Amino acid sequence: MLESISLRFTESDNPLVLPAQGITVFVGPNNSGKSFVLKEFQTLFGHGNPLDGLKIVQDFEIVWPNETEVERDFDKFVQRQPQTSDISIVEAGYFNPGGSYQSRRLPRKDILDHIKAKAQKHWISAIYLSNFLVRLDGRTRFDLTNDQPIGDLLGQPQSMLAQIFRDDTIRGEIRSLLHDAFQQYLVIDPMHLGQARIRLSNHPPIADEQSLNAEARKYYNDATYIKEASDGVQAYELHPVPLTPA
Repeated sequence: MLESISLRFTESDNPLVLPAQGITVFVGPNNSGKSFVLKEFQTLFGHGNPLDGLKIVQDFEIVWPNETEVERDFDKFVQRQPQTSDISIVEAGYFNPGGSYQSRRLPRKDILDHIKAKAQKHWISAIYLSNFLVRLDGRTRFDLTNDQPIGDLLGQPQSMLAQIFRDDTIRGEIRSLLHDAFQQYLVIDPMHLGQARIRLSNHPPIADEQSLNAEARKYYNDATYIKEASDGVQAYELHPVPLTPA
């Protein structure tokens, strides 16, 4: 998605161009601008036009997707969006870093035309590519472990925890990652009716982990509420969660 990012520094007239393939690590003392770079980049990436006034981030280059890749993304979004007669609009649904559901209407033809011409990178990044971008800082990671509304289980999930509760595949993937890291099992506790909350158990989930029966109540009662776990565990918990609902 991102090829490079250009940073400006007062001691140099030329920007520092950083390749952005793979993993990029910013290292520096407190208040040196590490988080500020990410905030400015998110602002620029989602704006739709070049911006003046940014202190560190100057520009970026994207890896242009091809039309097949874009259509594949559109097909995934269409499978999840409400029924609509306007096939020229695709509704992209995703969970924001706070865990709540949001959606954005994407103009299919305009996006494909710009992708084909490899034109208007800022517009493409703001309208299309930013749907796949999330910035997680320390505070956001802790907020992701807050209790969230479980909502109507027959409708569109309105929170990240509601989505994880309903999706066995996603829940299994996260559970595997957490067990590898901490040798505990992540479970989504529905016992506080109306709210979903994260617990960690030393024992594998019971066969019917979404039940409200006596066995399930005891299992969740014996598990550790995530807010009672260490800061390191809480900061790790939901980092790998996909933000686009399946």
